[in-house]
Amino acid sequence: MDTILKRIADIESQLSSLKDLVKEESLLSASKPYHLERAQLCQKASSFEDWVEALKRECGGWKSRPLVVLSLFDGIGGIWIALKTLGIPYIGYSAEVNPFANQVLKSRHPSVQHLGDVRGVHREHINEQVDLVVGGFPCQDLSWLGKKIGLHGERSKLFFELLRITKMFKPKWVLAENVASMHWIDRDEISKHTGLLPIEIDSQELTATKRKRYYWTNIPHPKRIPNVVNNESTRLQHVLENATALEEKLGCIVGQNPLGSNVMLQQVLKSDGKSVRYVNINEVERALGFPVGYTDVHFEVKPESKPELKPEVKPDMTTPGRLRARNEGTKGSGEFMKNVGKSLELTQKGHTKVRWQLLGNSFSVRVIAYLLSPLLDLATLLATKTIVLPQSVAEEQCSAMEVGEIWALYNMQQLPNWYAVIEERSGDRFSPLETLKKSTKKLPLHIEVKFLELTNHYTCGEIDKWNPRRGAGLYQLGTATDTQDCWLSFSHRVTGFVKTRTGYFFYPKEGEVWALYQRQERSRPWFVLVMESKVDHSKLDAAKPGQEGFKARCKILQLTLQTDVFRVLEKEVIYDDILQFSFMVPYHPRNEGGLLKLEFSNKGRKLLSGKKRGRKQLDVEDSEEEFCEDDEEDILDEADVSDLLECI
Repeated sequence: MDTILKRIADIESQLSSLKDLVKEESLLSASKPYHLERAQLCQKASSFEDWVEALKRECGGWKSRPLVVLSLFDGIGGIWIALKTLGIPYIGYSAEVNPFANQVLKSRHPSVQHLGDVRGVHREHINEQVDLVVGGFPCQDLSWLGKKIGLHGERSKLFFELLRITKMFKPKWVLAENVASMHWIDRDEISKHTGLLPIEIDSQELTATKRKRYYWTNIPHPKRIPNVVNNESTRLQHVLENATALEEKLGCIVGQNPLGSNVMLQQVLKSDGKSVRYVNINEVERALGFPVGYTDVHFEVKPESKPELKPEVKPDMTTPGRLRARNEGTKGSGEFMKNVGKSLELTQKGHTKVRWQLLGNSFSVRVIAYLLSPLLDLATLLATKTIVLPQSVAEEQCSAMEVGEIWALYNMQQLPNWYAVIEERSGDRFSPLETLKKSTKKLPLHIEVKFLELTNHYTCGEIDKWNPRRGAGLYQLGTATDTQDCWLSFSHRVTGFVKTRTGYFFYPKEGEVWALYQRQERSRPWFVLVMESKVDHSKLDAAKPGQEGFKARCKILQLTLQTDVFRVLEKEVIYDDILQFSFMVPYHPRNEGGLLKLEFSNKGRKLLSGKKRGRKQLDVEDSEEEFCEDDEEDILDEADVSDLLECI
């Protein structure tokens, strides 16, 4: 008996040691997005799932009531899978119009309440306080593969419904998502209206598929992204069924291409080693973070789901992954009318086609889980950045550029420190909507500005009143009006200034990135992130260098191996000389909170319309810049029911 008890004690001891070892290995193999004071950052992770489980153990699991979540443009409900992955209970509300997506939602998430079209969502539909509003609004007018009309296009302007609903429900958190291939002016307008900077994440960092996206959220950004990009669990091979991958990652999932070109998914080697095939629908589900068979539900085509019949590009699923352009009228409308009043079932071909389109429009689940993960930290639940929305969220009253705003323009050295007040703007999407609707083509861009000129005290006797390397200090409004006809002239909207009786005083503002002044003209500037700053407003009208009561607490940025991507160093530096600051630089977080992508020149900006020139002194090529392959994004529409009837 004693021998047996001793053996049991030994086994229990071994099990305890093994559990401790597993916990230690799991924690060391996962990058904690916060709690940096508790553990060192890891250099290696076994898988995203291990990272999630380690995080949940570190935080002790969810400690609050269920979240009340409103998901706009809900699609197939990737947000609900992400919440379940993190172990966060929820009370869910969904706004979605795609009938097939709703059938998946009702099958997989029966507890979620359906509200229909986002344009019909009102306060009385939800009787409790909403904690989180999520929305991946339509990208058809934003993606470079789409119409490139911009944020005010017929589909993408539903973003303003997201603003309306956010303002109406006043949630504690918001998370918006869209393609990273949008034009910078659209990205900046979204940031302006939400008061949030986007974080750019490519899903290949966390999954087996490439999908570069912008995410706007007031949930604190995770400090570190798990280092699993090259782990076997995030490679294409990991999601394949009886096949060998020929590439590391699966390309961005594209279900419909308005350009009409053929887009092929990766081919993989069959298990017999003699032939190749395309990745299948189950493998795509797994790559995007959904359970296998998630979209394999019983679809019914109902008469009320008939869309307006239009000539448009349709995907051809006869060969998996291939797209075809079809410009003739939509077929199957006569067949549709013969079956009015009936519920029709899709054949296998139509069934696969629907699943393909639904997945192409979905979230990348593990990226959403990563962005939501800080909510597991109790401190995040108690303190979060307030969402600041514009006074009006009506689409016709919102614009990227308003009369009276101050914008920075690029100078002759391609640095953003020529400041100008917008006097008038028209043309393209800046024109009144009534004018645009009457016009059959894009109107030429026309923006009138008055430039601000440095006072003598701040030019320091250098070059001219638009010193190409000096941007902080006291400015006065010039008298001459200048005309701009190209967006590439502009860098960003300026908010870090104080308006005085005699002019405008520009200074480094909290949350901004500034370049430090370099006397050597060709030397690469140093950049700092301003954590806190102050000036003495009573002294600014007659300010001279050193008399502004200026002080700034900053963190220095360190260049990484990636071009224009910098890491924020922890060490802080105090500056009290405003002449050390040269110009403010637009930026957005890249992949993780500690990495910033800076845009301190107009190089690489894409031109959608107009000539490529800015102020008369600028010398920029006139040819339109081509998009690189990495910018390719998916552009999907809702399933066309009448077209699917061809498959019945």
